Amino acid sequence: MKRCPDCGKTYPDTERFCAEDGAVLSEVAPNETARATQTMIDRPGLQATQVLACPACGARVEPTESICPYCGTELPSYGRPQSRVEPEFDRVEDATTEDQVEEQRSDHSGRRRVLAAVGYTLAAVAALTAGVIVAIWLAPKPHGPSVSTSPAPSLAALTTPAPGMPAGPVLQLLNKPPLQIEVKGVSGNTEQAVSEAQQTFQANQNTLLQKYKEMLGGGTAQDDGLWVEAEVEADGNVSAVSILTSTSHDPGVDAEVAKQMLKWKFTNSSGAPFKVRYPIVFASDPSHVATVQSALADKVASYNPTSLAEYRMAKVQPTPTLAAVPTVAMPSAIPSPEAAKVPAVAPTAPAPSVAPTPERARLAPPAPPAALPPPTVSLRERVNEALSRDPRFAQVHATVSGSEVTLTGKVASESDRFAAVRAVERIPGVSAVRDRLAANPPLLARVKEALASDRRFRRVDAYTNGGVVTLFGKVVTDREKSAAAKLVEQIPGVTGVVNNITTDTDEWRQIQQRINDNLASAGLTKVTVEVIGKYAYLNGEVNSEEEKQRAVTITESTAPVKVEMNMIRVVPKGLF
Repeated sequence: MKRCPDCGKTYPDTERFCAEDGAVLSEVAPNETARATQTMIDRPGLQATQVLACPACGARVEPTESICPYCGTELPSYGRPQSRVEPEFDRVEDATTEDQVEEQRSDHSGRRRVLAAVGYTLAAVAALTAGVIVAIWLAPKPHGPSVSTSPAPSLAALTTPAPGMPAGPVLQLLNKPPLQIEVKGVSGNTEQAVSEAQQTFQANQNTLLQKYKEMLGGGTAQDDGLWVEAEVEADGNVSAVSILTSTSHDPGVDAEVAKQMLKWKFTNSSGAPFKVRYPIVFASDPSHVATVQSALADKVASYNPTSLAEYRMAKVQPTPTLAAVPTVAMPSAIPSPEAAKVPAVAPTAPAPSVAPTPERARLAPPAPPAALPPPTVSLRERVNEALSRDPRFAQVHATVSGSEVTLTGKVASESDRFAAVRAVERIPGVSAVRDRLAANPPLLARVKEALASDRRFRRVDAYTNGGVVTLFGKVVTDREKSAAAKLVEQIPGVTGVVNNITTDTDEWRQIQQRINDNLASAGLTKVTVEVIGKYAYLNGEVNSEEEKQRAVTITESTAPVKVEMNMIRVVPKGLF
C-alpha cells in the first residue's frame, strides 16, 4: 500500500501519483499496512467506493445524484453505460474508531452540498442572462424620431440634462453665471423682463430645435454655441436679431436662428424698446453640451462690445406708399361777369326739355373735369429701393421682366444671399425670384481654411475685426509662428495681422530655466539640463552617485518632464 505525503490518502501499490494533488506516493510501513488492511476487513464499506465522473465537466459526483451539482448536466443512470469509474480508497488514519469515520463522511457530505448549491446558482444566473439578451434582441426597434407632445419643459430642465437622457440633438438655454439671459434698456423691473424673456424662449424652443435637427439631417450643421441679441420693439415684436459671437461660425445656423427669432412675440410689460441677449447651445449629443458651453464662455469673456456682430438680420420695412396728389377741378370755360354775379340755385325738380337759350347756357354750372390718375411706382424702382436699404446688398443688381426678378452680383456669404432673395420675395407684385448671385465666403472662413491646409498650424485659430486678423494658439518654433502670419497676410481682404501665437520652444526654455535654478539652489552648480518636449537631458559633474540621483529627482519634481538621458559624470572630491 502507498500513501500521499501531502494529503495522507492511501492508494493501492499499483498507483504512482495522488489523484488529489499529483504528489508522488510513498510506501507505507508494514505495520501500518497491516493495520489498514485489518480495518478494511472489519469494515468492508471503507475498502473501496465507486465515484462517477460528470461527462461534461469531469467533476466527481455521487452515484445517487442524477444532475451534476457543478454544471447542471444530467448524469447517466446505473442501467445505462456508466462514465469512467475510478476506485477511491478512503483515508485510513491511525485512529479508526467509528466516530472518526462518521465525522469524515459528514464533512465530505457538507462540502458536496455547498458545491451543489453554488453550481445550481451559477446555472440559474447563466439562464437568466441568456433570456435577457434574447429579449433585448427580439424587442421592436423604433423606426423614426418620436415627437414629444408634452408641454415645454421648465428652465431648470433645459439648463441641466436629466440623467439617462437619450442621445440625440439638444437645444439648451444657459442661465447660470457666467452665461445667462441679459436684458438691456429696461428702466423698470429687470427681473420681470428676464422672466418674460425666459417664457418667450420656452414658447419657441421646439421650433428652433426642430430646425437644428433638419440642418443636422442635411449634414451641414455641427455643435454650436451662440450669443444672440434680439431687439424688441415697444409692441413686443422683434425688429432685428444679431449673432454677437459663436463657437463654430456656421452661417447656416446663424441665418436660421435669426430668421426664426424675428417671428417671436414678447410680452413687453414695460412698453419701451429693449434688447435681450440669450446664451444658446446646439449639440448633436447631450455629452457635447459641457464642451460647447465652455467654449462659448471663453468667446463671451473675450467679446469686444465695439466689434461688429458676426451676423445680423433685420425685418424689411414695408415700402412707404406715396400720398395721393390732390386734384383740383379746373373749369372748362371762364364764366362771364354776369354769370359770376348770379347765385347758384339748387335744382328742385326736373326741368322740362326746352331748347337752351343763350342766357340759360350762361347760367348752367360747369361740368366737373376728369380726375388725374395718381402717379405709379414701377416694380423695378421698388426692388432697387428694398435692396439699397441693406448695405449687404451693395453689389446686388436686379433685372425685372414682368413680375419676375433676376438677381445678379456678389454677396459676402450664403446667409446674405438667402437674405437678398427673401427681401425681394416680400415686395408686393413679385411672383418669382431667380437667384444668380455669387456668394464669397467671409474673411474668417477663408483665413481658417488657409490655416487648416498646413499641418504646422493645426493648433492655431483666428478671429477677425473688419480686415484685421488676430492669430492665437501654439506652434513649435518661432519660424512656424512667422510663417503663419505671412500665410494670412497674402489672403485678399486682410489689412493687418496681430500675431498672438505662442511657441513650444518658449515654454521649454521657461521649464529649463526653472530646473537649472532649482539645481543651483540645491548646490549642484555644475549640472545643466536641456528640455525638449516632455523629456529632459542632464549633463555636468557631481561628487557622488547620491548627488547624481538627486539631480534626477529635482528635475522630475520641478516640471512634468522625464529624464531621458543622464550624462552626469561622477568625480569624487580630491581625485584631481
